Amino acid sequence: MKFNTAILYDIENLIRGYGKKNTILSLSLKDIYAQIKEKEAGQIAIQRAYANWSDPRLSVLRNQINELGIEPIQMFGFGKGTQNNACDIQLAIDAVDIAYSRSVVDTFVIVSGDGGFSFLAKKLHEYGKSVIGCAYPKSTNMVFKAVCDEFIWIEKSNSSTNKSDTSTKTENKQKAIEKFISGAVNQPETETKSKPRRKSKLKTKKIVNGKALFPAVAKYAEEYSVLENPTPRDVIHTAKEVINYLTINKNNISSLTKKDSTSVAIASF
Repeated sequence: MKFNTAILYDIENLIRGYGKKNTILSLSLKDIYAQIKEKEAGQIAIQRAYANWSDPRLSVLRNQINELGIEPIQMFGFGKGTQNNACDIQLAIDAVDIAYSRSVVDTFVIVSGDGGFSFLAKKLHEYGKSVIGCAYPKSTNMVFKAVCDEFIWIEKSNSSTNKSDTSTKTENKQKAIEKFISGAVNQPETETKSKPRRKSKLKTKKIVNGKALFPAVAKYAEEYSVLENPTPRDVIHTAKEVINYLTINKNNISSLTKKDSTSVAIASF
């Protein structure tokens, strides 16, 4: 078995910069690897991925790199600003080094659409190596594609699309929340419907001695005389009579509410 293929991933080109979170989430190295294997380019001897792996946004790719056996090449860049040139230069240097020092590797897969790699492809041809390009259709330089011996178009998988859609929905929700907090969203005022009052089941009050009393109270007031200057013992005795009266006459209880039940005793004093 001959291990004759090297795959070099330009991660920064694939995600089109670190500022696009959706692109990072939608990137599937497993799908890219599967498409390369379908081309039967040979047994894979070397896999390297170039990026600033210290960036926390790339942590979502960690599991894929480990599962595929890809060697992450850390690139900090030359200074402030874009770091794409640093990755491109390091990838090109490594490719030429592999072509010169490892004669068994005769096929190079450059996973990038950067037009600058057209010069690398020409140099590898001088060493007698085959070059396969691999990139998204919308981000591929046509000069690089023309120089390559073969080209693999990366297709977005359903899982990647779902991840991207989920991320978009999450960001949209977050934006909506921020707008709401800042007062940018005017929520329609909801009319509060007042609950209809329950009709009282109490019967019409009856006038006794100039007072409006409920039927049960009125009936009791008519049967018993009002106490004048009652003592505490009189109050207790009258309260007992009220309780006995209500206990015997169940209809009287049903015509009273909890709030009005004490009015029977009050009417007696």
